[in-house]
Amino acid sequence: MADRVRKARAPGRFGGALVVLVILALCVMGCGKMDELGYEPEVRDVDVARRDIKEVSSRILDAVAVKGGKVSPAGAGVSICEPDPEHLYVMRHPWSVSGVPNAELERGMENLRERLPGLGWKITEYGRNNSKARSLQIRAEHTEKPYKVSITWARGESGGEPLISVSVTSSVCFRAPEGTDLSGEY
Repeated sequence: MADRVRKARAPGRFGGALVVLVILALCVMGCGKMDELGYEPEVRDVDVARRDIKEVSSRILDAVAVKGGKVSPAGAGVSICEPDPEHLYVMRHPWSVSGVPNAELERGMENLRERLPGLGWKITEYGRNNSKARSLQIRAEHTEKPYKVSITWARGESGGEPLISVSVTSSVCFRAPEGTDLSGEY
């Protein structure tokens, strides 16, 4: 009877190896990437992600509320995301507001500080940055959507034009749908 118990407990001749192979196969198919990132990336069409980040940026622009400012024409773009640059990507949407006096830009930064929390943003940093110009900066993370923003008021002290620069980026990597060629995205 003891022999039967030992045989019941011992894995079959290939049982242990089969379990190891199954685990390795699952990891090759994606668990390693999830472990590196700490989450499973959401599958999101690039055009859908582009529309979403533009909408997020538009609400930030409305919150700036700078009258008569010129908004840069930069569009939303895609950057590859490690550890899988063929399938994972992040969205980015840099833009700026310029063409108005510093007093108006200062008012725009104050508007952002006051209005972003009401739009679902948690301000994580507010104050002068460590640059030589000590520019005023706001960093925030959206509480419901996977985005973060970095906003800087450059006063134009080094001869440049005064402006508020805004960089909205996804705070996570997205997985492109099967068959998407990310090398053709901008």
